[in-house]
Amino acid sequence: MRKHDRKFIITVILFCNSFPSSSGSVIENRNIDEYGYAQFNASNGNMMMGTDHEYEWKAFGDMVTKIPIVRHLEANSNTSAGEDFSFRDGNDIILPRSTSGNTEFWGLFNQLNDGKKEPLYFQNVGESRPVLTRFRYVFVPIWYEDENTSDIGKKIDVDKIKSVMEYCNVYYQRMSFGKFVFEEPLILEQAVIPVSSVNPGWGSLETAARDRLMEEEYTKGVDYDGIVIVYNTAQDGPFSGHGGWGTVNAETSITWMSWKHGLSNDVARHEFGHTFGHPHHLTNKYKYRFGLEGTVGYDGYDMMSGGNGYAISDFSVASKWYFGWIPDSSIIIMQPDGSSANCPSCVNEGTFILHPLDSDDPSKLMGVHIPITSQGSTLYSYWLSYRSGNPAKIGLSVHISWFGNIGNGQFGAYYDSLNYDAHGDTETREDSFVIPGTCYRISPSMKMLEIDPLSSISISPLVCVDELSEGDFITIRVSFPDLSSLTDATAIRENDYNDINIECGTSIDVNVDSGKSTLLHVKNTGVNGIVNLDICPQSKTAKAYIYDRYPYSPVVYSSPGGYGAQKGLNVKAQCSDSNIEYTTIHNEAYVLIEGTSAVNKKTRLVASCDVNECQYGQKKEGGKCVPCEVNENNCVRCPGGLYFLISACLLVESYKEIESSKKWRIWAPEYHTEKGWNWDVNDLKFYGSTDCNDIIFNNGTPIDSGHAGGGWGPRNAFDSSNNSAWGGRSDADNLFWLGMTFSNSMPVKCVSLLDNGTNGVRQLRVQAWENDTNTWQNVMIVENYNSGQRNNIPLEYVTTPNPTKAPSTISAPTRAPTKAPTTGQLTMHINKVIASSVTISDSKWKPKLAFKVVDSSGKFVTPANKAFITVEMAAGNKVKVKKCKANKKGKCTVRLPKLNTNVDSAVISFVSATAVDIVYDGSSNTEYPQGCVLFSTGCPTFTILAPTEHMVVHKSIGVANDLVSMK
Repeated sequence: MRKHDRKFIITVILFCNSFPSSSGSVIENRNIDEYGYAQFNASNGNMMMGTDHEYEWKAFGDMVTKIPIVRHLEANSNTSAGEDFSFRDGNDIILPRSTSGNTEFWGLFNQLNDGKKEPLYFQNVGESRPVLTRFRYVFVPIWYEDENTSDIGKKIDVDKIKSVMEYCNVYYQRMSFGKFVFEEPLILEQAVIPVSSVNPGWGSLETAARDRLMEEEYTKGVDYDGIVIVYNTAQDGPFSGHGGWGTVNAETSITWMSWKHGLSNDVARHEFGHTFGHPHHLTNKYKYRFGLEGTVGYDGYDMMSGGNGYAISDFSVASKWYFGWIPDSSIIIMQPDGSSANCPSCVNEGTFILHPLDSDDPSKLMGVHIPITSQGSTLYSYWLSYRSGNPAKIGLSVHISWFGNIGNGQFGAYYDSLNYDAHGDTETREDSFVIPGTCYRISPSMKMLEIDPLSSISISPLVCVDELSEGDFITIRVSFPDLSSLTDATAIRENDYNDINIECGTSIDVNVDSGKSTLLHVKNTGVNGIVNLDICPQSKTAKAYIYDRYPYSPVVYSSPGGYGAQKGLNVKAQCSDSNIEYTTIHNEAYVLIEGTSAVNKKTRLVASCDVNECQYGQKKEGGKCVPCEVNENNCVRCPGGLYFLISACLLVESYKEIESSKKWRIWAPEYHTEKGWNWDVNDLKFYGSTDCNDIIFNNGTPIDSGHAGGGWGPRNAFDSSNNSAWGGRSDADNLFWLGMTFSNSMPVKCVSLLDNGTNGVRQLRVQAWENDTNTWQNVMIVENYNSGQRNNIPLEYVTTPNPTKAPSTISAPTRAPTKAPTTGQLTMHINKVIASSVTISDSKWKPKLAFKVVDSSGKFVTPANKAFITVEMAAGNKVKVKKCKANKKGKCTVRLPKLNTNVDSAVISFVSATAVDIVYDGSSNTEYPQGCVLFSTGCPTFTILAPTEHMVVHKSIGVANDLVSMK
């Protein structure tokens, strides 16, 4: 899990040369990357800072931020009262919420138009959203104070400015389908400013330009909307090269352009794109895990992402839709649940004909929008679209996109994206597209898995391209196949594959049948294990693809092997160039070696994996990442109340009854607080009775996550006054908590709390320390909490639910995690297990498994309850996660795969159980085997044995509670 700073910038400024084009511009004193971007590096290698008036400017590569200097009210606050300087960049990572961000997404989605203000936006009668209709620049040409004003080469040509603006106006009018115009610009006379050409700063030029505008009595919002400062190249510093710099969705848009080389048609339309809220759009390729711009590469097909050399390289369909240039009727919105209260028009499957986003008719269908989640002030979605004006016209474009800093800036939000390079095995972006006759399953990107893994793996669309009329339209089918059904489809094709599994920290050297494809699963790679692969085919040629996640597209849907891959290896004659190294992420990797038509040929496969750093909940032992022991101290885990899933610590959405403990506390993550950075609690009491009206346990030592200092310590919440308060601040994990430790175990039955209505929380948890596991455990979850009043929280339980096991990294998480039961809450449990095994052939057998599921009233759960049980089967070196749905008689049949006869048993363990408005109560499960509650702490697994004729007797197998023979 990566750690990132929590507070971000208010203004982004980017330096750009003209993109690859016929202009052939030359840039001095810059490192030029392969896409024509100029990278500015200061003397320390990558960071420069300078103070101009009341702002601090920072640059990393070509990214510059403008931050107000010291406006904090007190040491632990992040912003001044009434000021919001937060700019949450697309790489902003905080602890993700525990449930799918669907509800939060639609709440923020409905605020997407709030920041669109006149005079830039206008909403006609009958239009559903404001439309970006106009913008006016004022150009401020300058000489530095030490420049020769009589040098004709330093004279900035007004006619050139007018020509560039005329071009941009024509281009943007076409791009907006005639809905937007650049109004005739104001152009000041070129004047000398009191700034030297020796290392001038962004703020120095901005201040000088504003002074000029004040002298001319021009007012922002009345006479102009944005400022363009046109300069001659300086002697050194950021303005010593050609090109330009631009703000991204700032409150006042500013562009810096070098004369002669920066002031050109292609550079201007690109820089103005920054003004409108577009950073450089990157690509979702292998290099993304190592860094950002300058390392990763760009999308390559629009003017903000390396496509500026094409005559037509419009903004994305999502951006055009946001600006109101494309109507809602031209966008299909999809989600797995289809139509809902939040999105009545949503669908969950369909066939659609998409027309080019750069065509001349916005009334036609142009895009598919698939919401994923929200985080802070940022919305994340998938967008599917089609371009016709450049080489992108060969197939479907897939992007993960986000609107950030919603409600702020001159344009109300910024827009950014990563393109899905469908054929990720190659270095080029020329094959980024989903092509006709193929299906592409959109797997979660590294970025989204680190932002919100639950939502990301819950929403994995399948996109199939049925037809393409190049330049005219593309026909696609979109759906959301259930992950368990995809796993079943994979099992059907198992006979077509050589299936190999290895643990990171080990190696293999095997010969595999070249006539079959080989699928290698490298497990427990930790944070960044290194896989080395070498293949040498007798057939002389072989292709291998490496993936971060299971390769559903090629394995299940027979799509090209490059679909979803992050790297590829193409081995030719004499086994030359047969080795590849791969840095893994998120604890696993897959390698697919394509089968060939060769008969009786072998391919030598040599693979190894070296562990670097293990994930949360793992420890490095013997060169491997192995699970931590239950109460092991020397092992990094998620903080109490959280569990680890793929890349992040998520909220545990279940609780357990703990009658007595030496430590008690109230707890909330920062995103459940009203302000995000504080929680003020006036009074906190722990009682020995459920009515909060008996013995008060107040003789312990106050503990807290942190506080504002001075008179804001934790003891204030436990004194006799309701006027004093704990001024709570989060700990290093962005968590707030307040409680007490006691010398003896205390049987707390009720928690009474009075906190501040403004600086309160929307949800909280009561937690107790559990000695057996050496962790904090939820004992009650309070949703829809109302701060600002006295709240009594009785610790009363209808049942004693076992916390739901965190999903494994290969399973699909439940879309609605278990919530704490309330009084009268209906529960469900497993009251019968039906297990057996059957012989399929001399070489295969199949375990069979079903559960009967009932509710707390004894009635069978039905399909209307949408009850699902997910289990994990471990057999030999194979691990499968399977999910079943209860039918009208409560029967939930788990479809387990066939097994080879050299495997004599399958171990079944519990992953999750969910239903609509019913909470899983594992403590009421049937005894299975007899005398032990199914999936309890004492019996977490059971074993299905192979039929007797296939049993291989091992001395290590004996009769135990978790070993049940079924015939």
